[in-house]
This record gives sequence, structure tokens and C-alpha cells, in this order.
Amino acid sequence: MINEKTKGEAFPEIAIESLNLYKALGYVGEEEYGKLQEYIKNAIDHLVSGGAEIVALTAATMHVIYEELKKEVPVISIPEAVSAVAVRKGYKKIGLLGTIFTMEKDFLKKSFVEKEIEVITPSKEEMMLVNERISKELEYGIEAIILGCTELPLALNQENSPVECLDIMRIHIDTLVECMMR
Repeated sequence: MINEKTKGEAFPEIAIESLNLYKALGYVGEEEYGKLQEYIKNAIDHLVSGGAEIVALTAATMHVIYEELKKEVPVISIPEAVSAVAVRKGYKKIGLLGTIFTMEKDFLKKSFVEKEIEVITPSKEEMMLVNERISKELEYGIEAIILGCTELPLALNQENSPVECLDIMRIHIDTLVECMMR
């Protein structure tokens, strides 16, 4: 995208620190957030020591430790990037779909609530059916839906959703590109 935006004048250097998702999700499942933070912070330290100027957590669920993590290192936030788009678009009430963990916890919702945007999630039973019956969970009078799991855009998008989809991965990438372009 940077190459396109600069009409072929720039192509960013990118380093990736790939983590064991199952290990990270294990920490989340056991609510061992200190261990999760240490695990992710170690990976971020590798990136920073290698010269990274911008760092991103690319999984929504890992933002459960974002507030603590940002005290230690600069990280581009999915919730902050997506809520900024919702504010620009003037939304006051939006729905959130994602993993049950993401829908039940406040870590993704917090940035929206701070901006006076109401976040609606399905009931517990509906959360369990979200992947099978996604269109039926859109009956809340919402103006947009947060696709709070990076795989959801594979099943739900502007072509098959009755409301705008706020794709966290796409918005996060757009925000990262804008940051790198500065």
C-alpha cells in the first residue's frame, strides 16, 4: 500500500516477530496476562532492537494487555485505530463480533466507550453461533459492525452485510501505513 500511495517511490522495510498463537491463547484462556505481556514484550523488544520504529499487535485478542503494554513500548492499537474511524464516520452505536472472549471482555470496547460510542454484543448463546448465523446478529439498530476477529472478513464484508463492516485488520494496516508515511 505504501508503494501504491507513493506511486512507486517507497517500499517499507518490515520485520515480523511471529509468536506461537496457541501459547498466547493459552495465557489468555488461563487469564495469565502477566505472562502474556512478558511473552509479547519480549517479541517487541526483538523488533525494537532490530530497528523497528512502529510496532503492531496484529491479533485483536492480544489487545487484552494493550493498556499495560503501551506503558512500556509504543504500539499501534487496533481498538484505537478502529474507534477513530468510527468517530470520523459519526457512529454512536455499533455492534461487535469476534471471538467470545473479545465480545465478553472490555479491552476492545473501551476505546469506543471512551469516545461515547455504544458497543452492542450478542447474547451468550448468540456469541456461540456468530460464525454460523452472522447476519442474524445484526438486528440491533447498529450503524456499523466491528469485525473483531481477523478471519471474519472472509465471511462478512460490505457485499453481504446490511451495515458497514469495520474490518479491524484493514483499518489497522491503513493506520500503520499512515504512520510509516509520516
